[in-house]
Amino acid sequence: MAAARAMANVRRVADGGIVTKVTTRKFRDPETGQIVEEVTEDRTPPDWRADAWYLERQHRHHYGKDAAIAVEITGLDSGDTTQEERVDLGALAERLNQTLFAVQYPDPPELEDGSVVDAEVIDG
Repeated sequence: MAAARAMANVRRVADGGIVTKVTTRKFRDPETGQIVEEVTEDRTPPDWRADAWYLERQHRHHYGKDAAIAVEITGLDSGDTTQEERVDLGALAERLNQTLFAVQYPDPPELEDGSVVDAEVIDG
């Protein structure tokens, strides 16, 4: 139970939106003359470090401090493994560069009205 509660807290911090301060203000509306109460909540922003912590511990082989990246070079095998071949390092570097930068990142989430959320939680 404690582990599940701790993981839920990590997710809450990662998602943001935890209420840290509630301010209530009362004032008289100049047009109607009635007393109006306005409540403002300060919320925490999303924190990527909570997600990084989770990935580092739950998926150590990919995201841990000792994670290893394996690179496989193909297309150089001529069938004769006793003879050394010259490798075109420029072409190899270009292929590696294209592969590494081909990662597509998702667009930021959009709200129902089409606006984009950027590091804050908006309650409507």
